[in-house]
Amino acid sequence: SSHVQPPARRQVQSFGRHASMSPAPAKGMTRRARAARAAVAAKLNEGLVAGSMAPVELQESCQLNSILCCMAAVAATCATWGSGGLAQRLVTVAWRVPLQVLRLSAFLGRLFIYIVFLLGPLLSIFLYWGCTGRNILSIRFKTGGGLRHTCDLYLTPASADARARGKLPQPSAPVLVLIAGGAWAIGHKAYCALFSRALRKAGFLCVAVDYRYWPQVGIDGMLDDNEAAIEWVLRNCALYGGDPRRVVVVGHSSGAHIGALLLARRAAKDLDNEAKRDGAAGAAWTCADIFGFVGLGGVYHLNECFMGHLHRKGFDYVIQRLVFGATYEVQESRSPTSLVRARPEIASRLPPMLLIHCTGDKISPQAQSEAFFAALSEARAPDVHFVLQEGGGHNDPVIHSPLMSDTGIIRAIILNVWRWGAKDTTRAAEGKHAPRCCKVGNAPGCCKAWESTAELACQDMLDALPSWPRLPKVVINAARRLTPF
Repeated sequence: SSHVQPPARRQVQSFGRHASMSPAPAKGMTRRARAARAAVAAKLNEGLVAGSMAPVELQESCQLNSILCCMAAVAATCATWGSGGLAQRLVTVAWRVPLQVLRLSAFLGRLFIYIVFLLGPLLSIFLYWGCTGRNILSIRFKTGGGLRHTCDLYLTPASADARARGKLPQPSAPVLVLIAGGAWAIGHKAYCALFSRALRKAGFLCVAVDYRYWPQVGIDGMLDDNEAAIEWVLRNCALYGGDPRRVVVVGHSSGAHIGALLLARRAAKDLDNEAKRDGAAGAAWTCADIFGFVGLGGVYHLNECFMGHLHRKGFDYVIQRLVFGATYEVQESRSPTSLVRARPEIASRLPPMLLIHCTGDKISPQAQSEAFFAALSEARAPDVHFVLQEGGGHNDPVIHSPLMSDTGIIRAIILNVWRWGAKDTTRAAEGKHAPRCCKVGNAPGCCKAWESTAELACQDMLDALPSWPRLPKVVINAARRLTPF
């Protein structure tokens, strides 16, 4: 019987806390096998693995240790991310949501108190719009549109008399296309009822536009609706006594943002079409068809300052991104001030502009109109006029002033519309292309050059302004304090 040699065992020498391992010599091994075995022994001697293990067990232990190390690293990374990211977000949400709920509740609570305080006068506005007001026509301006695609026409006395006799009125009245505000979400054309009542007595054909709001549509959908409304007015206002050559776009609050943005984008499109030599390129109207623009307490720049202002009012950044756009670039593209600064050449295509802002505005900062006016002035817009109303509030143009029969803002609109169409020497002397800034009731000399002439020319219109209702000023001052706007 042949003698079978038992397999060689590892020789282990202990040096303190470390172990040195070397394989027993083996006969019949090639030089490459011996070199590989020596390399394994060297790694073992380096202390990668200590103890008494077989080679296979040693390899499995190394692989297991590597897997455990990787898992530990991944777990540490996740723990670090969770503690600095997810956990931080959870903590932020935990205090931010209740805080925003409190802020929004306070805002809505003040709004509720304001409505209750002025419930009688506010109901009279809606009663006038829905019942007692005469010669108010509601017409759908978009074929196949919904309930929101309607506009109310407040006929002038001359137009109403002509239609009562079965005749078409003379198309001689200036036309105001009114874009109501409402924070891009809660607006309605009825908000402009008393405002339209005063202006139509002065001889203006007022067209109050109703359009879709968020969440039904976004900003672009609101622009589309108002663009269709302006197209309808330009084509049909002559049938109701309006002059299609004198169509003025008037916007209040978010409506001013929609109107200014629509005109800025239209001016840019007009320039692009002209550069391509496409003419109007199928456009239903251009900026040259618009006689002027009036912004009342408008928002013209969706910047961080304004977003933070809304956030502190309770309108969280999440809601803002849903309404205005998810990215900074989208929000800038929906800001008239940014569009004018990015492309100053479009200012030359914009119609004459009148910007009116009240110093007591709580929701739309005065800086919005100031920055827009500055951007237009720097771009050398043909005609820009900035009126600062001392002491008024955000709702003054369409609610408070009409309830008091305070005609300061309406007077400024009438005189500037006359100025845009005047061809007298006074206008030429003051400089047709010079931007202007003045305050209602305290106008500096730059406004005096044409105001007296305009007042004489528009005396009949100013005398026709209503003197009722006459809500006491102390009541309106209390309402200004209560309103969150």
